[in-house]
Amino acid sequence: MNPAHIQRNWEPRMRKDLLQHLSVAGDGELKPVVRAALKVIAAESQGQGAA
Repeated sequence: MNPAHIQRNWEPRMRKDLLQHLSVAGDGELKPVVRAALKVIAAESQGQGAA
């Protein structure tokens, strides 16, 4: 999964909801590549830039 896909095609509300869900439910069922992409998205959403 490419973080750019989520940034380009997902509404900010959808990204926020996904990250909130992951903070509660965790990412144990996600593939490693998806986890890595979401870490980038989370860092960017917190103003930290790409991880």
